[in-house]
Amino acid sequence: MIQRRPTPSTVSPNGPIALLLAGLLIACSPSGGDRGDGYGGSGAASTGHGDLDEPGAGDGRPGADEDPAPTPGQGDDPDPDPDADTDPDPDPDVDPGPDPDPPPELPSHAVMVDSATGSAFDALGRAISGSLEEEGVALRQRPAYTLFWFAYSVHHRGAQVWGGAPIASGGIEPGGGCDVPRDQIRGGGPPKDGIPSIPVTGRPPAAGEAPPWVAADDPGADYLLDEDLVVGLLLDGKPSAVSHNTMFWHEIVNDHAGGGFVSITYCPLTGSGLAFVDPNRTFGTSGRLYNSNLVMYDHATDSLWSQLQRKAVCGDARGTDLMPSLAPVVETTWGRWKELYPSTRVVSDDTGWPRDYRDYPYNDFRTNDSTFFGTDPVPDDRFHPKQMVFVQFEGDTIRGYPYPAMQEGLQGAFAVINDALDGVEVVVVHEPIAVSPDHPAPQQAAWTAAFDRRLDDGRVVELSSTDR
Repeated sequence: MIQRRPTPSTVSPNGPIALLLAGLLIACSPSGGDRGDGYGGSGAASTGHGDLDEPGAGDGRPGADEDPAPTPGQGDDPDPDPDADTDPDPDPDVDPGPDPDPPPELPSHAVMVDSATGSAFDALGRAISGSLEEEGVALRQRPAYTLFWFAYSVHHRGAQVWGGAPIASGGIEPGGGCDVPRDQIRGGGPPKDGIPSIPVTGRPPAAGEAPPWVAADDPGADYLLDEDLVVGLLLDGKPSAVSHNTMFWHEIVNDHAGGGFVSITYCPLTGSGLAFVDPNRTFGTSGRLYNSNLVMYDHATDSLWSQLQRKAVCGDARGTDLMPSLAPVVETTWGRWKELYPSTRVVSDDTGWPRDYRDYPYNDFRTNDSTFFGTDPVPDDRFHPKQMVFVQFEGDTIRGYPYPAMQEGLQGAFAVINDALDGVEVVVVHEPIAVSPDHPAPQQAAWTAAFDRRLDDGRVVELSSTDR
């Protein structure tokens, strides 16, 4: 039982949700019944034994067909010598050779193994045994993110669903001088910059300005439980995490990275955390939403950008694509991130804003059926609206991996999925992580990441779970 903070029964009076409610009619999706999608559970499928042979079908079991006993004179010896040696000892002068070597023991933190070389890989895509470790092989992590199912089905029209039928196409048309219907870009309650980005609001961070990063064991990180979720990524090689607790109240964290800037963004209403690395561009909150998702503005042109459309939808930058700037991120628990990256840093609760980062200001939104604001088109209803989906891209191909579908393929703790997107060989690694139902902001948790399977020299690894 978690004792830190109970789920509030009323809306936090100072939270962003209170501002969202002011002067707005909230359009919620119809209450969903039991979809049979395993939401809130593992979703693992049971397996049968297939068709078994009928007893007594020539298999040597009781009742099986038996040949009649031979009769004398039919090629048998009616009086065999009981002392005859029917199994002579092998020639003592022949050396049988050494016993075959047992398969090498895999490291305890191995997650997957290559079928060709037997080399093991960890959850970060690094070869940790065998010939590929000797070569220093590390699989390249691919840009990807997770989000709620309803948001995937609304914002990714025509996209593929691993293990199922694709999302219906169509439904989003330009209008009013924007790449999406202008009249569907709605005020969300707070004004522009009313949800303040950090470290500064209304402009890019200047030289020397940065979010309040601290080490994992710093007192500034004590506000986090191991079960709290974070958006994690590498910034100039440094493991870095921003907690959902921080993002509930700020939604955008800007910093210097890669010789330019990084904007780590999170929308609490669509459950989507994306990071963009750009030479010149940083973002703030516009106070608006499109299909219940964060609409940002950039500090250079004041154009409007849809987080999940990943592009500018209105203004001077209209049509500018953010996909080339999309960075690999992993959404997982703080405890799992620290385990894999002990040297990580995290944004502390000393942001300069009077916020309670132990409080979840959206009540039961993460588990109820509401989309908060209505969407057009309506969501696909094959899963619970808040079911989590992992998304990756290649060219024009978008493929979502619903957590229940991946968990049907669990072998031990992990599902390892060899796949190909638009002819590019990839692997998805998925590890479900249990979160207490008493957590103040319960949500399905996992470690999920995607990697390229083609090595620099052209070889393609075929990977399977070490628990296969």
